[in-house]
Amino acid sequence: PNEKGTRDVVSHNACQSAWTLVTCWYYTPDGLFVVKVGNLTGNGINWQPRDRNFIDRSEIPKRAKQNLIIKEGDILLTSSAHSVIYIAKKVDIVHKIPKWVGGNASIVGEVMLLRPDKQKIDPYALLAYPLSWPKSRDWSGDKRLIYTPTICWISPFPIR
Repeated sequence: PNEKGTRDVVSHNACQSAWTLVTCWYYTPDGLFVVKVGNLTGNGINWQPRDRNFIDRSEIPKRAKQNLIIKEGDILLTSSAHSVIYIAKKVDIVHKIPKWVGGNASIVGEVMLLRPDKQKIDPYALLAYPLSWPKSRDWSGDKRLIYTPTICWISPFPIR
């Protein structure tokens, strides 16, 4: 139970991992597909490659070790923007990664990857949680949000 005596929809340990990372500054014409904010729609990931959607395949082992290779059931959401109203505005679940983009994919720094612990929560229940946030969500006092006059982003962990 939370401080109001009710249960939160999602507990802090409902995910095996929650990650965001530094934006890639090097892209290649092909290689490992990286999901960018433009690929998120809120209605399913648009796997159509856009400008700068690939990085060198040599990144796969490093990203795999960091659990940054996307898996079925992962939830991806907008985690940084120039205004707070865009945080978690686009949220999608991974059904499968098309073979025509290489069968593997990762994320860029503006996208957060949530990997639900399927023993604790159904990924679709977790998917509904950020979608239930009001569009005018009041982020004041949320220790996960970092805000400057030009950019804001959400961290998977509280910032002290």
